[in-house]
Amino acid sequence: MASSSAGPLNIYRNDYEIELQMGQIQQEKRDCLTQGHVPILPERVHLDLQQNDFTEMVGIWEQWRRTHRDNFQNKYGHIAWLLYVPVDDQMLRAIVQFWDPSYRCFVFNKVDMTPTIEEYSSLLRIDHMQPDKIYWRAQKTGHRRKLAKLLGMTTVEVDQHLKKKGDTECLPWSFLNGYIKNTWRMNKLYLSASCPILEFCESEWPDCKRKEEWVTRLRSLMSIEVTWRAPWMPRMQVMYKCGDKSWVPLMGPWGAISYAPIMVRRQFGSEQFVPMTHQLDQLEFTYGEPKTLKRIEEIAQDWKKTCRVDQGRVTDEVTTGYHTWHDQRVKNVIHPPKNPSKHPINPEPQDVLLESELTRKRLEKEMMNMKRRHEDELEEVKKETARKVRVALKERDEWQSKFEEVRVVNSSLLARIQELQSANNAL
Repeated sequence: MASSSAGPLNIYRNDYEIELQMGQIQQEKRDCLTQGHVPILPERVHLDLQQNDFTEMVGIWEQWRRTHRDNFQNKYGHIAWLLYVPVDDQMLRAIVQFWDPSYRCFVFNKVDMTPTIEEYSSLLRIDHMQPDKIYWRAQKTGHRRKLAKLLGMTTVEVDQHLKKKGDTECLPWSFLNGYIKNTWRMNKLYLSASCPILEFCESEWPDCKRKEEWVTRLRSLMSIEVTWRAPWMPRMQVMYKCGDKSWVPLMGPWGAISYAPIMVRRQFGSEQFVPMTHQLDQLEFTYGEPKTLKRIEEIAQDWKKTCRVDQGRVTDEVTTGYHTWHDQRVKNVIHPPKNPSKHPINPEPQDVLLESELTRKRLEKEMMNMKRRHEDELEEVKKETARKVRVALKERDEWQSKFEEVRVVNSSLLARIQELQSANNAL
């Protein structure tokens, strides 16, 4: 066990220690759901899949110079490229039906999966040098850290293999050769212009176009069909809890929820054991609820004490008893029926309900656009009227000035005529 001396307290443990500790607590306190639990999930839910219009943001990004883009990516990773990622709404309609809100994971047949912070940060190329911060730009780093990041190791592991040769430090060929053999995927080199993730999606992504096809595919998903650890995932310590909680509290734009990466250790390339799930479903609230500020402060304090676990040996196996626990645990998810025609749930198909809701949303958006256009046109009319009034006032002033000039000339002529008449009378 080791911890940092400054800043947030980071506690590191090995996987065997965590397995024993969680196994003991799980045996004493059991799961977050007990036998006899009845799911209280609503029969009808509104799934809003309306996508934002990123045209303006894409235009701004493409207008930036290369140096501006590089500076942004150095600070925030590749998050800007999410603007170009298409969303498969049919897949989302299907996958949401497999979400277990109590265990904070998707349950596909006998497979538990959930998106992890480490997967997101690896995809977006966010640095792990300060893992307790969401975004961090690495400053001047030595060759040890660069080697550690390149090899997916810690600086301590790199120091164990570094050898001095004169005034320089280097890694011996014996170590590099063994490293390449152990990480055989590195032998499969990519072209400089290749897109590994895109190629993977094109070759391995299921060819499902409709929601029903996705449901059928996910319902029958087997563990042996899953490549648990993505090849681009680096080896790192995984944060599994914060403070005294047995989970990681996450805060989002609308509220907070608990997150349990210990449920999906195979996604990190580690052996999956029976996790501790007691009170896992207790943390979930939206902003505006009573005592929200107090709960936010508690989460902030928990994040000052994070606990991490080593990944251990690379494997996708499970411990003895895991499958039994997974089969017997009470689940808070109702999978869609295999034959919907024989199991009518609602008098009206869910797709029809969702489509009607989307139609209503679309009409509301069109009405808002019409209202905005009407307001813009009215504003243009006001501007044009004001312009014409200004022109008319200017012309009036000009005519008044000319009339005054004519009046002065006329007065002068009348005075001259009177003088001439007086002179004529005198003669």
